[in-house]
Amino acid sequence: MMPQLMTDRVCGDCTACCTENPVPELNKAPKSPCSNCVSNRCDIYDNRPESCPTYNCAWLTGILPPWASP
Repeated sequence: MMPQLMTDRVCGDCTACCTENPVPELNKAPKSPCSNCVSNRCDIYDNRPESCPTYNCAWLTGILPPWASP
């Protein structure tokens, strides 16, 4: 079961998903930096693989407490 996103939380400048997330489509292993994350933003955002937007972020799903805002 996929965690539900908290509606009062939105992505900010954090790029943890670009490191933590495995991206099989790019042969990127988990816990390794993505070569497409340049200057804290995704260079291929408009064409990013499906693994990226479906990543279960601990902040957006409410696993991390409010004070841990990225």
